[in-house]
Amino acid sequence: MSKNVIIGAGLSGRGYINRLLQLSGETTVFLDREEALIQKLRRDTAYTISFGKERDPLIVDNYTAYNIMDEQALIEAAQAERIFISVGADHVQELLAFLQEMLLQRGNSPIDIIVAENGIQPSSPLAELRTDSRICLSEAVIFCTTLGNADSLDIFSENLDHLPYDRIALGHELPLYGFVQEMHFSDLLERKIYTYNCISACIAYLGYEKGYTDYAKAANDSEISDIVKRIAEVIDRCITRAYTVCMEEQRAFSEMAIRKFQNYNIVDTVERNVRDVKRKLKPMERIRKPLSLMQEQGEYSEDLLKVLAAALLYGIKTGELTQGWEELVCQYTEGMPLRWKQLLHMYVEQRL
Repeated sequence: MSKNVIIGAGLSGRGYINRLLQLSGETTVFLDREEALIQKLRRDTAYTISFGKERDPLIVDNYTAYNIMDEQALIEAAQAERIFISVGADHVQELLAFLQEMLLQRGNSPIDIIVAENGIQPSSPLAELRTDSRICLSEAVIFCTTLGNADSLDIFSENLDHLPYDRIALGHELPLYGFVQEMHFSDLLERKIYTYNCISACIAYLGYEKGYTDYAKAANDSEISDIVKRIAEVIDRCITRAYTVCMEEQRAFSEMAIRKFQNYNIVDTVERNVRDVKRKLKPMERIRKPLSLMQEQGEYSEDLLKVLAAALLYGIKTGELTQGWEELVCQYTEGMPLRWKQLLHMYVEQRL
């Protein structure tokens, strides 16, 4: 049994990473800056992860917890064999000073630091740590959906024990249940964003447009389902050309994503999946990058342009996007063919 620290005791940290650690017979120290969550973890010595009808509930009781600002947090991190980071990709940079201080208190033993965030190169804010010979810095990608509520530590999870990590960057295999070594990790991460996350966005923004609140119901809507399948066909062709993956594997990848999102056992909301639209509309993100791949390869999906329009309309309606609609269309079609720009302009104008 080894000592593991998870920085970030949220849904992924508690419901996914630590689940696999408990099933591996490991112990965990949670570190988080949210004092109310830390107090709840200290008060409740266990929490339950449920999987619907697919699997018996799992009681998780392998942990202790500290506020990351406490002196004890540094001591626990300095004694760990592995540190997993699950704080949201935008907050990884904030941990650099803490990890540097941890290293000052640590002996000569090596330590694995694994950034388990969804995004492109989420460990890059910590890159300077690689100069320390004790550190093996790597990344993992989360496919499993975990859901909870503010009043309880308990979590509902998708029945998936599969956490791919970058074996090349880490330099060795992790002897842990559910942790899967991936030799082409950067490709997998990008494929995930441009396949899984793209399909998720299609369902979310089209579902929002049609008035759905339940995510699985939106995913099973016959019109939305047909649109998603057509978009996936184009994405699959583009991905197989751009990455070292065969069509059979990529098609299975996209079909697995669709099945997941259509699973009524995963209770999720459209609202949770549409928010933060400004980040999701960045050039390297789930809608615009697949469109860019299509453009580069002479492919075309009018359906995905309609999803982009739906995302812009959501941002306008909620106030997340504050510019005028014509300025937004111009901004988010930069570099696209003129016909694509004209179509997006028309889609947005018709729906305002």
